[in-house]
Amino acid sequence: MLRRALGATAWFVLEELVVRATVIDGELRVRAPTREIADALGLNKDTVTQALVRLRANKTITSVRRGGSGGATAFAVHIPSRLITIPLLADEAAEVGHVERLLTLRTNSLGSSSRSQRVHLWWVRPAPGDLCETVDVASHALDRWRVVGLARLAELEGVHAQATGGGRGRRWGTEQLNRSLLVALVAQFQSFCRDLHDEAVAVHVAAARPGQAAVLRTLLTQGRKLDAQNPRRSTLGSDFGRLGFSFIDDLEGRGAATESRLEQLDVLVDFRNAIGHGDEASIAAIEAQGRIKSTKKAYQQYRSALK
Repeated sequence: MLRRALGATAWFVLEELVVRATVIDGELRVRAPTREIADALGLNKDTVTQALVRLRANKTITSVRRGGSGGATAFAVHIPSRLITIPLLADEAAEVGHVERLLTLRTNSLGSSSRSQRVHLWWVRPAPGDLCETVDVASHALDRWRVVGLARLAELEGVHAQATGGGRGRRWGTEQLNRSLLVALVAQFQSFCRDLHDEAVAVHVAAARPGQAAVLRTLLTQGRKLDAQNPRRSTLGSDFGRLGFSFIDDLEGRGAATESRLEQLDVLVDFRNAIGHGDEASIAAIEAQGRIKSTKKAYQQYRSALK
């Protein structure tokens, strides 16, 4: 666990950095002289310096810039996604039960009080066998995927039909068009996944204390893999795992059909990457496995699986 890896002193300093942090350019940043942090915590300046070195070595903080002569170093604070969840006050957490304290924040530092009170962020751990109530809610992300995303794919399908004709039978010389359909399918599905994650984050932020909302949003989206990587199983599991549940495990638990679709997703992403990098050897190897080919029929099958 991070707290054990850092040690008590470095963790204590990390708490103080988060207390002082503000959201800048989508990440938590803090600028404070080492002596000022030491005075606030009642620690020796050298002790705080050593703690900062340990935090940097662990990549929990990174240096951003240094001010003029004698200026304090600015740090970006990176809280590992596995530690992030909905913030609860102590009395709320006690009602939930299976919790661990994550970070302690002073509410006056977050602008929600003029008094120096302390608010706790808790990591909620469901106990084995716990039953959770589920509620169906409308998803704007799903609506956009079914309306906007699929409409964009339909535009490209229309271009394909104009170039090849709408009759039955196999068309020759369409391999590159078929590949473009598969690449576009992954792109639109990734857009849907990112929208869905934004929607889920918004639900968590809406439940947060006003003073914690901006910090929580940053913690839940900072370094999100869907912003830079393809929407394969591991990516989805990592990003949605920040929200406090085992997303992929839950999907796989729905049965063999859903697990098969997840496997298809990884195959599709691998094929898309090979196409995007012009790696003909990898394309041939994937096609040789018999899981996917550069055909419109394969595109339609994978489109149906993701729909």
